[in-house]
Amino acid sequence: MVLIVGATAIRGRSGSGISDLIALVSPAFIFADIPALGLFYAIGARQPEAGRIPRALWKYGRDMILGSVLLYTIVLFSLRGHNLSGFSHLDWLVTAVNCMIIAYIYSSRFIKDQFAEFPVPKDSTEKPDTA
Repeated sequence: MVLIVGATAIRGRSGSGISDLIALVSPAFIFADIPALGLFYAIGARQPEAGRIPRALWKYGRDMILGSVLLYTIVLFSLRGHNLSGFSHLDWLVTAVNCMIIAYIYSSRFIKDQFAEFPVPKDSTEKPDTA
């Protein structure tokens, strides 16, 4: 999103569309990124010798994505004065995309299987968790 705003600003366009994009990159949305940052940590630590924390983060990855999307929506709603009439077309578009992400995350067998798998510790004889 930051790249889109930067590229648009460089081209010198102005108008409400640009201000809507800039508003969606507000620092207030950093709270919505915290669950996603936890997942990035788990991705980097996704190795057989990983500890309990990355395994737990990965196991609940779908819920963390849901939490991130919900936090984003709550922050967006609060920044718009807790009023849906304050939403711009771009706000509605982002909200619709977030709803599609949630639907995909919870309906896709591939995503469910992806978050169910984590490399088994090298010294363990247990089988991989495929729940």
